[in-house]
Amino acid sequence: MAKKVKVIRRKKFSLSRTIQTLFVLSVMLFIFSAIFLRSYNVSLSVQTQKAQKKIVEIRKENQTLASDIQELSAYTRVAAIAQADGMTLIQNNIVTVKSGE
Repeated sequence: MAKKVKVIRRKKFSLSRTIQTLFVLSVMLFIFSAIFLRSYNVSLSVQTQKAQKKIVEIRKENQTLASDIQELSAYTRVAAIAQADGMTLIQNNIVTVKSGE
């Protein structure tokens, strides 16, 4: 009986197979990056909208506080509180300062 010899053949380097593999990998990478960038863009858009909403709320609050300050610092209110505490207005002690001079 003759011995059976097992012949091991090396696979040949196939350029077309390598190109196909690289093409598939590049398509997968493109799809992944496109999905990632779109989701990142959406999250940034949401953050921008939240920030703009906060800015609007803070501006409204600032306007409300500014009107409160104007009400609280009105001369008639201050004079009424001073008169209620027993203080009197002496005209000689009043000094008027004009801005710009």
